[in-house]
Amino acid sequence: MILAFAGFASTFAGRSIEPLVGVLARDLRSDPHTVALLSTAFALPYALIQPILGPVGDALGKERIIAICLAILTLALACCALTTSLDTLFVLRMIAGGSAGGVVPLALALMGDRIPIERRQVAIGRFLVAVILGQLSGSTFAGLIEGAIGWAGVFAITAAVAALGCGAALLWFD
Repeated sequence: MILAFAGFASTFAGRSIEPLVGVLARDLRSDPHTVALLSTAFALPYALIQPILGPVGDALGKERIIAICLAILTLALACCALTTSLDTLFVLRMIAGGSAGGVVPLALALMGDRIPIERRQVAIGRFLVAVILGQLSGSTFAGLIEGAIGWAGVFAITAAVAALGCGAALLWFD
């Protein structure tokens, strides 16, 4: 359950940017095409960091690296809520993507290490449902509430979700 929440938290923020493109372009006085690249700024580091963090997790402990990734994700998202610079937002989204990219593969590897083979398929299935729900609900959530709390509020809530995932991981892994 804790790994599922960590997976949810790591993917929730990834898709939350798409509904915010128009508002961010207006507020940060930028071209919407440029602002739309914030999705890529998250997704590319998310994918590229995975082959690196796998061996790091093996060497230093998967649990530790998952918790560190969630902590960095939380900080990067909280800073996204505070910035007023598109350039800074790009850097923060890259940091967030890179840190989020370590959670899902390390969690899957950890399940392979700890869950007996006869229960592993069900556990992985439940985990992947949480990851997919994080992706789906991130964009839906952002689109529904942005009008009420603004784009900075959306980033603040995604940071809070990541913080909850980090807190749960720290408690469970100790």
